[in-house]
Amino acid sequence: MRFLNRRGDTPTLLLFVFAFVFCVAALLAMVSFAGNQQQELDHVPELLADVAFEEASLLGMLKRYGADAVLVGQGDVVVVRHELTRAFQKRRDGMTGVVLEDTAEVLDDLAAGGFTVTAQGSEMVLKTDVLAVSAVVEDHEIHRAFAYELVFRSDGSVKLVERIA
Repeated sequence: MRFLNRRGDTPTLLLFVFAFVFCVAALLAMVSFAGNQQQELDHVPELLADVAFEEASLLGMLKRYGADAVLVGQGDVVVVRHELTRAFQKRRDGMTGVVLEDTAEVLDDLAAGGFTVTAQGSEMVLKTDVLAVSAVVEDHEIHRAFAYELVFRSDGSVKLVERIA
């Protein structure tokens, strides 16, 4: 009768041994994982800065070329659209040296007519199709797509810039 009460000792002992092994394995996994996170996050600010720079430079280009086209067009939508297309083609064809790949692709899209121009009273509205830029640093990359609507006054000044995508 005495030996019948000892049948649960082996499984109970194995339960404690497996629990101890799993705790040690979990601790080793946590200790070895903690050091790699900062290296992965070091590239994020650089990626974001590259994409923000490309977007800001394209927006500046849209403002400058739009203002010039509105001044030349004097309220005529066809002339403004032609002037913008010509300006984007000239900018694309004049690119030399180191050029951001996405900027060249965006200029190709804009030169091919990737925008609309409409008149609202004495103001002109320039609305772009979706433009995409990206940045790559080592194995990490980020993509951003955006579209803008710019409203120009008749004197060429920018009344409103709205990001619509």
